[in-house]
Amino acid sequence: MTDQNSKIIYPHNYLTNVICRIDFPEVLELNPENPPIELKKRIIDKFPLFETIKGSNLRVDIKEGSAKTDYHEETSWEFKNKDKSKRIVINSKFLHIEYSKYKHFNEFLGDIRLIFGNLIGLYPIQITKRIGLRKINTIRLEERENPYDWTDFIHPCLFSIPTRFADNESILRSMHILEVEENDLYLRFQFGLFNSEFPNPIARKEFVLDYDCYTDDEIEISEVYKKLEDANSIIYHWFDKSIDNGLKDKMKEGENG
Repeated sequence: MTDQNSKIIYPHNYLTNVICRIDFPEVLELNPENPPIELKKRIIDKFPLFETIKGSNLRVDIKEGSAKTDYHEETSWEFKNKDKSKRIVINSKFLHIEYSKYKHFNEFLGDIRLIFGNLIGLYPIQITKRIGLRKINTIRLEERENPYDWTDFIHPCLFSIPTRFADNESILRSMHILEVEENDLYLRFQFGLFNSEFPNPIARKEFVLDYDCYTDDEIEISEVYKKLEDANSIIYHWFDKSIDNGLKDKMKEGENG
């Protein structure tokens, strides 16, 4: 993971997904009869793969003690780059940008500016309802001695439950959530032994650090990029707190682990 304000730039990171989502009031002009053709033309050089996605959503409204269930059809449009490592999904209510290969935040923010900048230039979007930045690190190491022991790699407080509280042999998964507020942003931090082979016993040495930083307040579109920069700084701060020198050395050396 890298940060534009950090003095340390790691040649290697363990990020498996980096996601930005921007929710906004429904854009009636963006619908199945009026797909984002002009947007497609403007970004086709970077995102040449295009697909229409149709699906249905379930919505449950609870009023005066009774629930009303409503199904409705929803159309989204998906854009991808040539190697499919960058994915854009747009519909009338949100923009979703996801990287499966991530180098640095400046590149990611540049694509957000390209997509969202063109989107607000083409459609009457004045405010956002929610902005979120999420970074998921899946740390897999070759060391097999003890998949529960992350000494010198992960902060001890984050892996102490399976080593100090429970019987290791009985643990199939150990995931935890910490939620904090930083200024006007919220951070939902999920961490632990996810166990990709669940429900089999834990055998692989892997640890997940998942940071989701967001705001639920309505904000002007002129503030969007600054909020994302703030969110990135908060995530970097918490990531740096979460790891120890052994992992930092691996990332500096560019080792895949």
